[in-house]
Parts: sequence; structure tokens; C-alpha cells
Amino acid sequence: EVFYSRFDSISWTPPVNASRIVGGSVDPRIATDSNNNPRVVWEERKGGYSVYYTYFDGTDWVNAIKVDSFNAITPDITIDKENKSYIAWVKTDLEEIFNAIYIDSTQISPPENASNTDSFSARPSIVTNSEYVHLVWLDFLEATSGHSEIFHSREELSGIDEKENNNINFSLPSIIIKKLSFCFSLPEPSSVYVFLYDVAGKKVKETPLGFKDKGNHNYSLSLNLPSGIYFAVLTTDTKIYRGKFILLNHKKGGM
Repeated sequence: EVFYSRFDSISWTPPVNASRIVGGSVDPRIATDSNNNPRVVWEERKGGYSVYYTYFDGTDWVNAIKVDSFNAITPDITIDKENKSYIAWVKTDLEEIFNAIYIDSTQISPPENASNTDSFSARPSIVTNSEYVHLVWLDFLEATSGHSEIFHSREELSGIDEKENNNINFSLPSIIIKKLSFCFSLPEPSSVYVFLYDVAGKKVKETPLGFKDKGNHNYSLSLNLPSGIYFAVLTTDTKIYRGKFILLNHKKGGM
């Protein structure tokens, strides 16, 4: 298991089980949010290699959240000024570094390839400052000769509205009744997908919109989902854009 303790300037507090999973919990990494509460990621080695995440909410540790499974190892975590958790890890089957973003227990972005080097990437380390989230990793450019290098990538930190307006117009109403109608404007032609997530971070709908030309587009999706708060993620070939809405729908059921 992964245990947690803190130093209170005199001594270490009694250790507390933070992972609480029957299996093999290893390789923990820790960061603290603006409330000085810890958030932890680790590698779980039961029935494969998975990445898990948990945090202390001020009262107790939340139940462990599976970030990725089967081929996911060596995670790291950092937290930005808005208390978003950025998690990076290795997908061994793809040999790339992936990352995802969480607000508490809600995943607000689908996992995306952060390295894209076409060679084996390993050992990610991630950190934020006031402007950027920074990612570094080891990359085996020539595995047969033993040649390797350290790579760095960064992404600017910004609010959802600012990021959308600078790159793409992805407009969502704040309250939706049964049907999600939205518009978006592409600066260049691209394949487009829409993903919907509930407040627990579970993906509840995935819709490919196909290849779209540069310019303005309108689209509608019927939503046979319970009423509640949802996060919408629109992805293009090179960018990811996010929005949030409240669904009013008296029907029960799934997708």
C-alpha cells in the first residue's frame, strides 16, 4: 500500500493508508494544493500495470481513482494555481508519455499523448509555475546503440474561456434540456471528436464528428443521460478544448 505521513515541525504523524487497494501499490509521487492538502499518484501492479490517483479532501482520503490501466506505469503529479491536478505517466504499449487533468475527482480532459517522439519515452516528471505546466522525460532515441536524451515540453496555463477564445470558438450554453446544441470554429481543417464526462470523471459519451473544413460549424447531440453537471471536451488533430454545462433531462439511463 501507499502510506502518508507529514512532519509537523516536531515529529512525523502516524502513517495513514492513502491507497487502500488490495494489490501491489508502488512508486508514489506527491504534490500539495493551495489548501496544503496532499494529492498522490502511484503505480498499481495487480492484474497488469495501472495508474491511480487520490487526494485528502480536508477530512479523509477519497477512494482511489483509476487514471489509466493495463500498460500504465511511473506516474507523476503537479497542481496548478487553480488546483487542477496534472498527471503524467508512461503508456508502455505505445512507448509514449500521456497526461490527463483532474479537478478533484473529475477528469476534465481525456488522456492525451504528450511526448510524440516515435521512440521509447520513460520516467516523466511534471511541475507547474505561475504560467506553464512543464514536462520532462527520458527518451531512448536509438535503443540499440544506447543513445538517449532528456526532452522538455510545456503548455501555457489559462482558463477555459481564454484558451478557447485564443484558438477556437467552442460555444456551449450553460443549461441544456435533453439536447446539446453547440457551435465551433476551426482555424484549419481537422478531424473532430466530442467527449462527455460526468462529475465523477467517467466518460459517458463519445461522438466522432468526422473531418471538418476550416470555418464555422453547428452540431446537435441528443442526450439520454440523467440530469446533472457534465463536462464536454472537443478534440481536433492538434488541440483539446473544454466546456461545462448543466443537463436537465428527466429520463434515466446511459448513453
